[in-house]
Amino acid sequence: MHSTKPESPVGADMTNHVSAGAARAALVSDAAYPGVARALIDAARSRCLLSMFIVELTGEEDAGTEDLVEALSAASWRGVHTRVVLGGSRENFPIAQAAVSARAILIAANVPARWLTASPTTGSHAKFLITDDIALLGSHNWTPGAFSGTQMQDSVAIDSPALAGVLHEKFEDQWHRAGGL
Repeated sequence: MHSTKPESPVGADMTNHVSAGAARAALVSDAAYPGVARALIDAARSRCLLSMFIVELTGEEDAGTEDLVEALSAASWRGVHTRVVLGGSRENFPIAQAAVSARAILIAANVPARWLTASPTTGSHAKFLITDDIALLGSHNWTPGAFSGTQMQDSVAIDSPALAGVLHEKFEDQWHRAGGL
């Protein structure tokens, strides 16, 4: 592995690049995450799949999550295969409430969404976004706290068709386990 500065759809927002064969990776920190995720969603041409433990929509424009939901909606409207699986929690009421609210908002925005733990099933703490052949995964939930720097989060953007394919299979499993909820 060697450090490089490859071209990417997110440009200078991706720092600390690493290449391993055909795969390219970049560390994405708190402040950069919303911009990187938005750029990846905006650049998506074929697929945009999100598996996220918590999506917290506060109604505040500067929180970052509303902007990302708007980007998902725009991707769906331009014909990108866009879907969301919310992990949520059956035991933590505020997290469950956030999942129910986010699902309703996503569906109203023309983004198919399911809540994995709406029925008694194994939940998911996964946090990944797949756009075409790029995967963005790590510890970031889609919450204002995760984007503000008040919590220490790290994610990595990896340009790898193979990894995107593996995560797509995981997403499909989650989607089917969630059923129509």
